[in-house]
Amino acid sequence: MSNRDEERIAELARSRGQARSRFSSALGSAKTRFKPSNLRDEMIDKATDAAMDAGRDAAELAGRHKGKLAAAGGAIGLFLARKPLIRQGHRLWEAYRDWRAGRD
Repeated sequence: MSNRDEERIAELARSRGQARSRFSSALGSAKTRFKPSNLRDEMIDKATDAAMDAGRDAAELAGRHKGKLAAAGGAIGLFLARKPLIRQGHRLWEAYRDWRAGRD
């Protein structure tokens, strides 16, 4: 074996050692990152951040469309109160008819 071959073998051995070291480091990082408790914490953080962003966006949107939201809220309120309002309207109409009949 020549001196050049021995240098090449030594270089390959160093390279293999460095590759093993990088692999071990990457494997350790992956084990830490993909540990169930770390994944849970990361998922909770991401979900919290997404909820906060959505809330901020909704508040900004509501601030830009106050009138439309008020109108929609009023329409929903009238829809939900329609039966009591109709009953009261009938009572008022009957009272008016009785009053009108008493006047004639």
